[in-house]
Amino acid sequence: MKVCAILNIAPAYRKAIYELMQRELDIDIYFGDHSTEGIALLKIRSKQQLKNVYRGTKLIWQRKALRRAFSKSYDAYILTGNAGILSNWLVTFFARLLGRKVYLWSHGLKGNESRATVRKNMLYLRLAGNALLYGEQAQKRLAERGFHNTTVIYNSLDYDKLRSVKVGDGIFLRNYFGNDLPTICYLGRLTKTKKLDLLLRAMRGVDCNLVIVGGGVEEGNLKQLSDDLEVSEKVWFYGESYDDIFIGTLISNCVAVVNPSSVGLTAIHSLMFGTPVITHNNLAEQAPEAEALIEGKTGYYFEADSVESLAQTIAEVIKEGKNSALCHNIIDEKYNPNNQIDILKKLLLFNRH
Repeated sequence: MKVCAILNIAPAYRKAIYELMQRELDIDIYFGDHSTEGIALLKIRSKQQLKNVYRGTKLIWQRKALRRAFSKSYDAYILTGNAGILSNWLVTFFARLLGRKVYLWSHGLKGNESRATVRKNMLYLRLAGNALLYGEQAQKRLAERGFHNTTVIYNSLDYDKLRSVKVGDGIFLRNYFGNDLPTICYLGRLTKTKKLDLLLRAMRGVDCNLVIVGGGVEEGNLKQLSDDLEVSEKVWFYGESYDDIFIGTLISNCVAVVNPSSVGLTAIHSLMFGTPVITHNNLAEQAPEAEALIEGKTGYYFEADSVESLAQTIAEVIKEGKNSALCHNIIDEKYNPNNQIDILKKLLLFNRH
C-alpha cells in the first residue's frame, strides 16, 4: 500500500518509529513545522514540512495538507487524531469519498471528556472509520460506544539507543548523600501541575533519598519547602539533564521513579532501565503509558493527592524491592518501535484491498 501520513508535529522522542516507518513502509510522511507546547522537535526536510496554524495554543489547520494528501494516488492515510485540526477533517472526507482507508492516530477517549467533546471525537472517528490507539483502555471505551475498528499501537522511545546505554553503579549517590539509604527520583518539569509538594511532604515519612532532575518555575519554591519541611539533607535538586548515561544510571540505581501527577513517557523511560513507577490512582487523569504499570510489579498507585498514601506506597516499594526483569519485559513486548512497526505492517497488509 502507498501510504500518506500527515502528523501534527515531529517529536524528537519518536525519531526511531518515524525512521522505521520510512524504511519499512511505502510511505510519505508530512509534519507540522512547530509546536506551542515546548516539545523538542526533529529537524525535517522542507518538502516534508507543513505550516501549522494555531488559535491560541490549539492547532486548527495545516497549510498544504490537502495538496500533499492528494498529490499522489495514495491507498491509505494516517492522520493525527486531534479532532480540532480542521484540515484533517477535509483530508478524511475526501479520502473516504475516494474509497481510501483512513487511520486516525489517536488517544481515543480518556473517560473524562465533556459530552460535546465525546460527540465531536466520535464523529471524527466514524468519519475516518479506523483508529490507531496509544492504549488498551481507550480501545475498550470506544468498543463500549460501538466503535470497533481500532488497533492499539502503544508508544515508544528510542529503544535501541536506550538499550545500548552502559549504566554505572550508584556510588555517586552515596557520595552525595553520605549514606546507603535507598533512593527514589523524579524526572520532569518543576511546575505546580506536577504536584511535587506532595512528594516533598511524603519524604518526612520515609527513610530514603530523593533526586529531582529537571528545572522550572517552581524550583525556588520547592527548595524553600524542602528547607521548611527539614528534608533538604535527603533531597538533591540536580537540575536539568538530557544525558542518557546519567539518567539511565540514576534510574537503574533507584528503587522507584515517582511522579505525583499523571505519568506519560516517564513510565516508558523508567521501565526501560528496569525500575518501577509510583504514580496516582486517578486513571482518568493518566496518560495511556500508565497502562504499562502493573500494580505491584511494574508500578504502584497511591491515592491521588494523599501525602500519607504516597509515603506508605514509597515505603512499600522500598520494602518489597524491584523486579527489573518484569519492567524490561513489558517494554520488550509492547512499548518499543519494533513492535509498533510490526503492528503497522500487519494492519496495512491485511487491509490492502
